[in-house]
Amino acid sequence: MRKLNLALYNFDAELRLLLFDVIEKIEISLRTKLIYHLSHEIDPWWFQNFELFNDSRALVKTLSNLEIEI
Repeated sequence: MRKLNLALYNFDAELRLLLFDVIEKIEISLRTKLIYHLSHEIDPWWFQNFELFNDSRALVKTLSNLEIEI
């Protein structure tokens, strides 16, 4: 029984790593396509356009964080 539990645990851990690897690739692909679309259809600086966002405070905070990172 103990070996079965250990095998199940190891299988679960490996499956989780494989799934998150695939999910990460899908997430990056979707974000890239979204940014590409927004940059070509709206404006390359769309992320600074307050008219596109509902919460201007959150946008100011995000832009401030971007500035700090850069």
